[in-house]
Amino acid sequence: MPRLRVMFAKEGGGRFLSHLELLKTWERVLRRAGIPVAFSEGFNPHPKVNFASALAVGVESRGEYMDMDLREEMDPEEVKERLRGALPAGLRLLRVTPVPGDAPALMSLLGAAAYRVEVPLKESLDEDSLSQALQTFRCLPAVPVTRDTKRGPKFLDILPGVYYLKGRLEQGRVVLDMKLQSGSEGNIRPEELVRGLAEQLHLPLDHERMRVVRTALFVRDGNGLAPL
Repeated sequence: MPRLRVMFAKEGGGRFLSHLELLKTWERVLRRAGIPVAFSEGFNPHPKVNFASALAVGVESRGEYMDMDLREEMDPEEVKERLRGALPAGLRLLRVTPVPGDAPALMSLLGAAAYRVEVPLKESLDEDSLSQALQTFRCLPAVPVTRDTKRGPKFLDILPGVYYLKGRLEQGRVVLDMKLQSGSEGNIRPEELVRGLAEQLHLPLDHERMRVVRTALFVRDGNGLAPL
């Protein structure tokens, strides 16, 4: 069964779509574009599409990925043109490429995600203090945070899942570039890292008003990570 991988951006008003709303939006787009998507069997058939990773409401993305199985072969360029004419504002098509029909599910391959986070300051902070705080963060034995789940609060140490962290000051805000664990083996949320920085290092970060953009996804490649 032929399979295509769609790369798209989620921006502007699109960042307020929940994962379920995003799925429903793509189902409408595929129907409108006349793409012959394969459907599952059973009492309630649904399109055979799967996403690399769900994105939290309010988070933008420069590169989301969706695999879709087709009932028949189609030229990726034709699919790209049809989709571009059917996508609503807030979703922007970037690329359509063929992948093997027996390729593993995207989520099973995922290992990390990169983010750019802009955090307003509650009070003044200079570059030296920020740099020193980030150096101290790397030496901490643990960064405990509390995550709310359906079963109640869950306590976890996010430090092992922080693969990269760098920060700078820009126009009264702290801009953080980070690479965090993501995928079937565990997920670290950018807001958890920002909250950990504020609590552990007493940085004046207003994490209630931060802007989060997912900039890249990475898959496990041998002993390392490679861009998707």
